[in-house]
Amino acid sequence: MNSKGRAGWQQRRDGTRTLSIGSHGNRVRLFQKCRNGQYYREIWVPTYGPNRKALLTADRKEAERLGRQLHAELVLGLEHRR
Repeated sequence: MNSKGRAGWQQRRDGTRTLSIGSHGNRVRLFQKCRNGQYYREIWVPTYGPNRKALLTADRKEAERLGRQLHAELVLGLEHRR
């Protein structure tokens, strides 16, 4: 469950989906820019700001797997600015 009290994927009015994994300081946000499009991830890098990258997949399960893997790396201190 994230800090907003919601668990799982949320569908926006435009049909895109979003998911936040983790909490303040270690949050990975997964999102689509267009319906049925590929997924992106966003993390906050101190002193640099938001860091967004395409996950190169339109598969929701694969995007979540990659997001959770990245979150684990952030928690362990292994991820810097991938």
